[in-house]
Amino acid sequence: MARLERLYARLPQLIPVRPPVLLHGALWHDNLHCDGEGNGNCLPALIDAGVLRHCLQPRRAEC
Repeated sequence: MARLERLYARLPQLIPVRPPVLLHGALWHDNLHCDGEGNGNCLPALIDAGVLRHCLQPRRAEC
């Protein structure tokens, strides 16, 4: 238990604080696509319609 408590105390040092990101939260199989040249290598590409809706109505500076 003491090891777990020491790890918990060090978490802020181990995991950097980052600002929140805009993510819709609903991941379906058709939201994930393969962005590649057809050579067997696949770079995952995420399409999030919730972000698109957020950015278009009204137009926001962060988009």
